Amino acid sequence: MSAPFLFSCTAPGVSGKNLDILAIARDATGNFTEARASVAVVSEADSVTPSVIKVIAPRSAAPGEKARVGVMASDDRGVSRVRFIYNDQAFADSYAPPFSAEFSVPATLATGSAATVAVEVMDAEGNTASASAVINIIENPDTTAPNGVAVSAPAIVKPGETMELSATGTDSGGLFSMEFYANGALIGTGLEAPYNFAWTVPHNAAPGSRISFTARAVDFSGNHADSAEFSATVAALGRGFLIGEAYDDATSLPVTGADVIVSMAGGLGLIDPIRTVTDLAGRYSLELSEGLAVLRVIKDGYTISYRSVYVAADAVTEPLDARLTPISPSIEITGLSGGAVSLDNGAVTLTVPAGSFGETRPVSLTRLSAQGLPGPLPLGWTPVSGFAAGPSGWPVNLALSITATGLSNVGNSPENLVAAWWDAASSRWVRAESSALNGAISAVMPGFTTVVFARPDAGSSAPALPQVGQALSGVAPIPIPQDAVAQISSSPDILFMQPGQKSSVTVTLASSAGLPSGTVIRADHDESYILLNGQKLLVDPRGEDIIMYRAQGGLAGEFVATPSRSFDPALLNEGGIEISVNRPGESRGLGVFSPAGGSVAAQGASLSMGAGLLDGPVPVRLGVFSEWDKAVSSDTRLVRLGGPAGVDLDLGGKSLPVSATLTVDLGVAPSSDLTVLLVRTAEAAGTGLLELVAKGSVAGQVVTFTGGDANFPVTGITDGGRYYIVGVAGPVGFITGRVQKNGADAPGVLVSTNGLPFVSFTRASDAAYVLAAPAGSAGVTAIDLTDGAEARSVAEVSQGGSSVANLYLMKGAPLVTSVTPAHNARGVDPASSLTVKFSRPMAPASLSADTVTLKGQGGAVLTGSVRVSADGTSVAFTPFALLAEASAYTLTVSGTVTDSYGNALGADFSSVFHTINKIAPPIGRCPGEGSGHRHQLYNR
Repeated sequence: MSAPFLFSCTAPGVSGKNLDILAIARDATGNFTEARASVAVVSEADSVTPSVIKVIAPRSAAPGEKARVGVMASDDRGVSRVRFIYNDQAFADSYAPPFSAEFSVPATLATGSAATVAVEVMDAEGNTASASAVINIIENPDTTAPNGVAVSAPAIVKPGETMELSATGTDSGGLFSMEFYANGALIGTGLEAPYNFAWTVPHNAAPGSRISFTARAVDFSGNHADSAEFSATVAALGRGFLIGEAYDDATSLPVTGADVIVSMAGGLGLIDPIRTVTDLAGRYSLELSEGLAVLRVIKDGYTISYRSVYVAADAVTEPLDARLTPISPSIEITGLSGGAVSLDNGAVTLTVPAGSFGETRPVSLTRLSAQGLPGPLPLGWTPVSGFAAGPSGWPVNLALSITATGLSNVGNSPENLVAAWWDAASSRWVRAESSALNGAISAVMPGFTTVVFARPDAGSSAPALPQVGQALSGVAPIPIPQDAVAQISSSPDILFMQPGQKSSVTVTLASSAGLPSGTVIRADHDESYILLNGQKLLVDPRGEDIIMYRAQGGLAGEFVATPSRSFDPALLNEGGIEISVNRPGESRGLGVFSPAGGSVAAQGASLSMGAGLLDGPVPVRLGVFSEWDKAVSSDTRLVRLGGPAGVDLDLGGKSLPVSATLTVDLGVAPSSDLTVLLVRTAEAAGTGLLELVAKGSVAGQVVTFTGGDANFPVTGITDGGRYYIVGVAGPVGFITGRVQKNGADAPGVLVSTNGLPFVSFTRASDAAYVLAAPAGSAGVTAIDLTDGAEARSVAEVSQGGSSVANLYLMKGAPLVTSVTPAHNARGVDPASSLTVKFSRPMAPASLSADTVTLKGQGGAVLTGSVRVSADGTSVAFTPFALLAEASAYTLTVSGTVTDSYGNALGADFSSVFHTINKIAPPIGRCPGEGSGHRHQLYNR
């Protein structure tokens, strides 16, 4: 082949697909380079003519002179060719921008005459547009080169970065073009001032290397002048953190164990993707090269979520939350014969035509909420309904189709909707071929993917409508103004503690700004429970990104709220889920602690780390909350101070080797009789606890918390979690000590006191503990969370002082603390249920009909149900049949039953009780029968 290198090909028969083209240029010695292009396949013929923006030609030229002519043109699907014409004869064709040609001015033209050069711009469909320019003929050619040529560029650039080059220059007859060179190679040409050019630094540019830039100014006669060199140094890409969450869209609960797969980092596709897994809170954290990152979140049985985000260096970036939807049941379809899958009694149908694939596949169709789409729609679009056809990404030979009737929020105008399918390869929504008839709308999809029926916003913020095969585009974001008002409603408002219970939540947002569909808010869930036995469950808060869409009066977003904990409802005293909404990032600071230190600030609080304390970077998300959890506020011993109620800290799953310093502005100085403490929520044996981590140092209205020392070994702020700032009134002191077992330090021990609701944990690095307690005698209890070994002591606490109480663990065993009916009880109702309570939680699997038995008189074993309480501290035996009256029974718990640590009861426990006697006694006659005297006999 020779230049121009042209070829033709046949497009795929399915609209919406892309025709991917790879071009390889190879020289005689085998050196080569590659370029790629993607052509969208559409169903509609191109009837739009190109636009000629400007014909660039000299004002004048001399006979015989070679003058340069250029064209600036555009077309909705791209310009295919520009033809240059003189006297109805084509003298040059140009196939790629900048469209230009060299015009040889006829030598026969007389001075004072003119030459008209015409241009014809054509697109691939053959649509054309024409324009022309007039060149005046002068006597002498231009032989003067341009002057004052200079180029400017950033002094430091990074691989993959798109940088801006600028150049200037002047010429008496005007400049035709400005050429930009990198290391001597032409990288771009501009035909019109200002001469700016965006260039992407090669991804393989070596850090420390230099790139030399020059500019060449060319006038219409071909005279040129070069700028001086400008050198830019290539710096290594920085590193940043990506922290995100994944939620089940059907419940809004975290998705645990989902795979997070990064296919692009630093703007470069990865041969070996980077992987991580979501934790128990659905969170994931990744340290990546700065630049564009593309990831997907996958879990078996769920749809896939895709996210694209720019990772900033030395910063924390938060992608939009991933929301995964449970996949609907599939049916087997043989591709050769085809088939269909329906939802809602045929209201929505996915049609698989015969010959779509060769084998038999399980095909599913899943309805998606507006929050659960695989990728967000561009700003300015509202999804009416979305449907995921699976298995996602499986290849097909023929296009699939989906038809839906009765879509919500559509009214009687489905023809006003735009159908689009999700292109996972490019992470974009592509308009699909669609049709509407009799209240139904159908769309063609190129394979197993997601289709959404969406409507554009109306008015001045309406997005551009793409043609079939083109990607949906959005409008510019608008910040949520300060006058925005949010309202939250839920249905139902009251949930019963039963599996599957959830509430539908709607958030509306009204503001003075015309916010576009796709605006994101954050919904924070605060959940807490208090049981009848006083046990408290403190659930770490979670915040979800909620996408808002145009609705009457503003924006609206819908999601569900579901309790994250389940337990016996008979044990619940009170509980609830409180939902509040905020702007994204409001009340929260993001940053990175590095070996050089760092500081992150949120509203009224800041967290800092000194230099030289870390070996590597640690991501930090610091949030501030203003209300105590009800499980905390219900404790009258604790005083709520002014300012923030506490902070939420996320370290991306990492821990700090030493405590950070937390500084909080309380707004007002606390009372001098208050001891200010920092406590962190924790959980052990299913109970919510408050771990004492720091004592506050108060200076006016500012309090500072940090770690302790050898004499006061509090841990300080080293881990993520929720931290409460609490005040304790009255004389308060502290108890410290070490915990040992078998003569060695014992880690993993929970230490508590009966004076205040704070606990301490011993760690592998330090078996010391610190507790706060009111002045006076305080009981101290320690329990090994691995085997249940216990220790108890009493400490004398003085105000502001620190008492020492070392603890020595002894292996413990569970005890029966009570039994109902009581041992030797009489008059027991035969319909009674029998309950045994233990001193510590028991292993439910050890309590069964084999280990909890009831025997009647004579040793007969009675059958019944065995039910262990949710907290494991009691077991109930309910006979299947009523007990006999006036009988003795023996309830036995086997000595083999174990507590949650595996410690056995040791010896059988037995308790005897007697049922009530309701049998009427017989009446006997006295020896003097007939005398009218009668005796009543009673069974005593």
